Amino acid sequence: CPGSKQINQANIAYERKKVPGKCCDIYVPVACTDGIKNYTVGEEWPVPKDPCRVARCEKDGNTLAIVHHQTECDPCPYDTTIRELPKEGECCGKCKTVACIGEEGFKVPFGDRSLSKKKPCYYVKCVPSSKEPGYELKYEHVKCVENLV
Repeated sequence: CPGSKQINQANIAYERKKVPGKCCDIYVPVACTDGIKNYTVGEEWPVPKDPCRVARCEKDGNTLAIVHHQTECDPCPYDTTIRELPKEGECCGKCKTVACIGEEGFKVPFGDRSLSKKKPCYYVKCVPSSKEPGYELKYEHVKCVENLV
């Protein structure tokens, strides 16, 4: 049949279909492929050697196409966290807690301490914690020296 040879478009898998009443078969795009695995329309997969990109199989008119998209890193959940540099093979670094929200609502770096405004004769210190949100305020009693008159 003229014009009925199999289409060899890279990254697209085709299926041969018989058409009733016609002598020639047609080839219909059925999936996108990375050469190893086939993906249906809407499926996503990681782009090798680029952890910040994903590939997605999308319908493009009468055919299919692989479209690459940039991965967006979610913001860290608290004002007291920063995003660490990503490790090899990761796109987004992990969020790390580095400060507390102090008694007056301001950021206080880990290790800093000040006199408590809420508890007289106590220091309040910002320390890391395994509990959410990743920090806690610790209170330490101030050792007072009696005023000599």
